[in-house]
Amino acid sequence: MSTYSTPKRILRTNIIGLALATTASIYSSTALAETSQNAFTHTANAAISGHNNKHLDDVSVLDCASACVGLGWCVSFDYYKASAQCDLSDDRAADVGGLKTNYADNPFDHYSLHEGALLKFRQTQNAAIRHHNRKQLVDVTRKDCAEACLAPEHSDWCVSFDYYKAAAKCDLSDVVASDVGGLKTDYANDPFDHYSLRKPSLTLFERTANAAILGHNIELLTGVSPAACAEACTDVSRRDWCVSFDYIKESNACDLSSKRAEDVGGLKTNYAGNPYDHYSLEVSEDQG
Repeated sequence: MSTYSTPKRILRTNIIGLALATTASIYSSTALAETSQNAFTHTANAAISGHNNKHLDDVSVLDCASACVGLGWCVSFDYYKASAQCDLSDDRAADVGGLKTNYADNPFDHYSLHEGALLKFRQTQNAAIRHHNRKQLVDVTRKDCAEACLAPEHSDWCVSFDYYKAAAKCDLSDVVASDVGGLKTDYANDPFDHYSLRKPSLTLFERTANAAILGHNIELLTGVSPAACAEACTDVSRRDWCVSFDYIKESNACDLSSKRAEDVGGLKTNYAGNPYDHYSLEVSEDQG
């Protein structure tokens, strides 16, 4: 494990486009626009104290909302109004005893993600799983399909669905793209969108406490949780090389790596004070 002296690196997520709703205090994802389901509730002059997983600089509220929607673990963010920054969090106000509302000069606004069914799925436009359809629903919205997939009578098997955009129907499925060799993306006129149930990225990693890979570090992230490191490692911009990370417990940082323990002769487990935990990607991520 090498020691870094580089400044904090800020993770930025590409804007996927969020539509501004009818009031300045509520934002909705374009993917949810047709359902009239607003994605975030705005609380002015308030924030969660601590519990920050990921920090973004030089961003708008829409940038932060887009980044949060694109992450499986993010459920809220606090926006720094004067400096155009935000902190993404995996906690809601109710999880931490409420919002702090007495900051001097009221520098923050808080945004909390609604727990809508469709937000539990990751969309891939103009794609579908070919065959493997277990149940078809007709005269439905995307939100209806998501709610049906999560309903008790289907939730023990439903993990994805394909939505027929013009026909307002969907096929619920018990497989994900990786189970069947990927999505089909060359249908004539692009009639489908695919939705796959999100998996928290951290569940895809096997943790080894008090251990790390010595060296072989590709990227350092600071001010992050293990969940945020897992999301970063499995992000589309890194998933072609990132297979593990070492989490630096005291400083809330991690080193992303292209190597597994078996590639480098095993893990080092005798660091003084046991500052590291090692996380190895054991299952291929399927985000749809």
